[in-house]
Amino acid sequence: MKKISSTLTQIACGAAALTIGIFLFSANQASQAQESKTEIIKFEASWCGPCRMMNPIFAQVKSELSDRASFRSVDIDKDPKTAEAFRVSQLPTLVAVKDGRVVGKAVGFQNKSKLTRFVKKHSK
Repeated sequence: MKKISSTLTQIACGAAALTIGIFLFSANQASQAQESKTEIIKFEASWCGPCRMMNPIFAQVKSELSDRASFRSVDIDKDPKTAEAFRVSQLPTLVAVKDGRVVGKAVGFQNKSKLTRFVKKHSK
């Protein structure tokens, strides 16, 4: 994956390349954001049982590790374009983004230990 700008990323897809927009921050937030801080994005849906089970764990890890990363949740029913951009096909899915690049992805329910390890691994 090659970084093009803070909002565009080029992803190699076999022989072709696909350029997608990643809408992680508004223009105002982007200028204030630290480029080196990792963003952890949890893709979920209200009808997804494992997603609901993970909500309190995600909130707890967010409060414990907010100095290392920023956290947000994306409901795929309300924001399907972002889910498409990150090629989310199963729920829940966690994506770690650092300096405009996807640096990690985890699919399925993550207990507190696994989620903490995921955040720490990608927020060094």
